[in-house]
Amino acid sequence: MNPPIACQHLQGSLDLRTLYVLDHQLYMTEGLVECRHCRTPYWVELVEAVPRLRLFRIHVLDLTTTRATLHSLDKGSCDLTRAQQEIVHLCSLSTPLPAWLVQADGLFSHLYSWPSGREPSMDNWRTLAGDQSLADLLR
Repeated sequence: MNPPIACQHLQGSLDLRTLYVLDHQLYMTEGLVECRHCRTPYWVELVEAVPRLRLFRIHVLDLTTTRATLHSLDKGSCDLTRAQQEIVHLCSLSTPLPAWLVQADGLFSHLYSWPSGREPSMDNWRTLAGDQSLADLLR
């Protein structure tokens, strides 16, 4: 199976729809979104949050696998660990993009790309210092 690729619609103003919130802290910190134009699915995970601005790592997902996972999650299971296992499996098949997804004032606005091979080394929002150093790169 070929790795999924990002859609062409990420090159302009973004029109993304939230499919499933995986984690939240007053706002989404991890979730599944899709392009409203072509339905390409993405997994996003918060990297940094500052007032009015959030940065997300973004990964492309396979459409068929994402649809099957969402169907299974909606259907439910008596196995309490199954949903988590399915989400971990889906995310393990993702292809990370060399960019951050920028959310300003609650709306996904654009991608911030960096030069090839220059991706900042970072964990997610839970382990970062929260000193706005990543957000300062956008200013």
